[in-house]
Amino acid sequence: MAHALRLFYHALFSLAYPLLVLRELPGLLSPRPEARRRARGKLGFVRPPRVDVWIHAVSGGEALLTRALLELIPHGEVLLTTQSDTGMETLKRLYLAEGREDGVHHLAWFPLDFFPLMGRFLRAASPRLLLVIEHDLWPGLLYLAQRRGVKTALVNAWFKPRDLAWLRRLPALVPLIYDVDHVFAQNREAFEHARALPGLRAMVTLAGNLKYRLRSELPPLTVRFPLKKIVCFGSSHEPEEELCVEALAGRRAETFLILIPRHPARAAELARGFAGRRRTVT
Repeated sequence: MAHALRLFYHALFSLAYPLLVLRELPGLLSPRPEARRRARGKLGFVRPPRVDVWIHAVSGGEALLTRALLELIPHGEVLLTTQSDTGMETLKRLYLAEGREDGVHHLAWFPLDFFPLMGRFLRAASPRLLLVIEHDLWPGLLYLAQRRGVKTALVNAWFKPRDLAWLRRLPALVPLIYDVDHVFAQNREAFEHARALPGLRAMVTLAGNLKYRLRSELPPLTVRFPLKKIVCFGSSHEPEEELCVEALAGRRAETFLILIPRHPARAAELARGFAGRRRTVT
């Protein structure tokens, strides 16, 4: 059953590939070098260097966890991939000095999970270990990694309620999606969910949340929070912040709002926009 589903998955990617190329065409033709690198990387035109460990972090939050993860495992050269601009910005901030790779950590955009492209990317990297952080699993990559004898693991794992509902209705999807050697659950709830899914019981370990191992490198917070009711809104996008401020406009003055935009570069813009309307911290 898993083999038939894998062939169907590959067939869908084959049909969708021309459309995916068209989606990245503006980036390929962009005058900005970074936009061209992003598009070429996502389309699988870039070959990574040979590494010892490959860690995939879908976006900024997972990218932050790579530092804690690398402190736990022995490694040589490491390939770090991501699929979002926030993820790449975070990886560059963590591992690049003056815009150059340090010779140990190599950064790349995660390519489309299309067998020919992913196979070429994986052969070039040839890692002994592939680690996926939290939940961004791609059946093509995992299948090709297993065929090449690469050890694979899902680390800091958790399960979305919607995904659990689908997996319970269609248990045949479990060996296709969770085609890994081990699952390291971030909490007891995720551990129990994994144990309840067919095929995962023997490979799951309760490992704890990597976020608790992060060491902050930020300066001490200078804002003194008042003794009020605090509302914290994290990972926000436009126009969500405006809606949040409007929703709290009629509340008592004791409500204190903290905004944490998904893209940190927007913090100064939000602070200027909301100046004088309510006291907010961005």
